[in-house]
Amino acid sequence: MPLYLSAAFYGIVTAFGLLAGAVVGLVARPRQRIVAAVMAFGSGTLLSALAFDLCQEAYHHIHESHGSLFTLIVGFLSGGLIFVLAEGFIDSKGGFLRREGTRNSFLKEKKAERAADILDKLAEVEIMRSLPPAEVQAIVPHVQEVTFSDGEVVFSKGTEGDALYMVIDGEARVMDNSRLLATLGHGAAFGEMALLTGEPRNATVQAGGTLRCYRIGRDDFNHLMGKSRALADGVHRLLAERIEARKHLAEPAQTADTWRKVAAAHLDRGLSAAEEKDLVEKHTGSSAPVAIFLGALVDGVPESVVIGATLMATQAPSLSFMAAVFMSNFPEAMSSASGMTKAGFTRRRIMGMWCGLVVLAGVSAALGNLFLSGASPTTLAFAESLAAGGILALLANTMMPEAFEMGGRMAAISTIVGFLAAFLLSVMH
Repeated sequence: MPLYLSAAFYGIVTAFGLLAGAVVGLVARPRQRIVAAVMAFGSGTLLSALAFDLCQEAYHHIHESHGSLFTLIVGFLSGGLIFVLAEGFIDSKGGFLRREGTRNSFLKEKKAERAADILDKLAEVEIMRSLPPAEVQAIVPHVQEVTFSDGEVVFSKGTEGDALYMVIDGEARVMDNSRLLATLGHGAAFGEMALLTGEPRNATVQAGGTLRCYRIGRDDFNHLMGKSRALADGVHRLLAERIEARKHLAEPAQTADTWRKVAAAHLDRGLSAAEEKDLVEKHTGSSAPVAIFLGALVDGVPESVVIGATLMATQAPSLSFMAAVFMSNFPEAMSSASGMTKAGFTRRRIMGMWCGLVVLAGVSAALGNLFLSGASPTTLAFAESLAAGGILALLANTMMPEAFEMGGRMAAISTIVGFLAAFLLSVMH
């Protein structure tokens, strides 16, 4: 049998852990702690395989060719960087849905970014700073993002005041009939008196170009005042003084910045079901299925290439490395099956994707073997270290953090057991 076909066979065998994990994840639906334990075990086996198979083999090739360790260093760093950049791009297109860990971390990051932006705007509105920073979390879910097209009226003069608006992007033009009174840009707020009095608007506001704003309705604000005595007292004080309290502040900008920083420290980083649904809809689209598939492919390609390279170098793949890849693929697919189910994927679609990935893993191993056939030891060392850097980035960015998030501190024990099992298999083989 040609060597590249043997590489394809071994690539498919090790990638079969993806298919097996997906079946278990869809049918048995194991508890998170079990998935975490298996994932931590798989992480340990991969760490051991990297140390005692890939790194050692790459060093052997460099020593054989009297090359420089600089080749190994550049390969490792390049592989890690390529993986990180590819993962970041794929996650931005919806690929974060493929696993529980990437899903949770991506959505929490986007929630934190949105909350920080909201706080920047709220800090410039004095009535908002009446809300104690420790209670600011209550108002963030009531802030809506709205968009107006060029020339569209946000509200008209004489209409009832029912909301506060804060400009995110674009321009808001304040008009009195056809006369332009002011142009409000990024960070500006307007309509705040509507939250206090409900009096008719004294001007018309329309969009100058595409205008994006945060909006807080009066009903939501009144609800918040009913829950926060401090906010209600602050609003009543400000209303009585007609916002004249600004004159008594030594440095308003510093006060706003201090409020924002303290408020940010009290933000809840968790995700409610409604927030999760909103963020998923905002950051996914028609590209999500392709991104999920490509993300899983990026996770598996370095491992498959290594299998092809190992086979070429030794005429037989490393048993410990194959076991490590299989054991890492299994929990990854279990977790991915759960994440994709939450994203609305059918079982048939999920299984079809994993079957396709198994085939592509075999193709990647075969191509790695074909393209590296006859390569110099220095080239082999670079290829192995490049793949090793990508695998190490996979462990650091996804598998180990996810295992800890789902399984807690006991994930460390499973990782140690996995490392020892792969090491013993390596020395006994």
